[in-house]
Amino acid sequence: MDSPRSITDLPIEVLDLIFKHLIYMKYKLELAKVHEKLTKAFVYHSKNEFRRLKVTRWFSDESFLLIIQECGHTTEELVFDRSCDFWDDILIEAVTKYCTNLKSFTAVLYRSDSDQIFSFLEKVKKILLSVSLEQRERFPLEILKAVGEMTQLKELSVKGYIDENVRV
Repeated sequence: MDSPRSITDLPIEVLDLIFKHLIYMKYKLELAKVHEKLTKAFVYHSKNEFRRLKVTRWFSDESFLLIIQECGHTTEELVFDRSCDFWDDILIEAVTKYCTNLKSFTAVLYRSDSDQIFSFLEKVKKILLSVSLEQRERFPLEILKAVGEMTQLKELSVKGYIDENVRV
């Protein structure tokens, strides 16, 4: 008698078709977490989908970590618009470790995020080519000092409140 077969026995091309039929990314991520082969199929299916990775509240930390670890090498732009609490040290470490092709960082900044943003910018200052910051509240000058140390930076955009301590 034949042994029972499972979804993981299917070729990666067939698994790609299954992922294609899942409408929401949340469902794709849930399926990818089930088995290592399904994770590989998710990566195959995603290809360059995460070239621009927007941090969103629709992903759990676990799902976001999976995206970063498995697809981060394709990420060139990280966008943080404050729709969720991203600044978790584990996720920041994962981005700096796995997003090896990161070139651009865009963020909406609040003072409460300033320590983590400074830490993140310090870790990626040698690789970023573009930084766009939109201030919603005052934040420490250290963030702009970190940006000033970015030797590869070609494009900088700072919008929002600039106080008398910042000379542009």
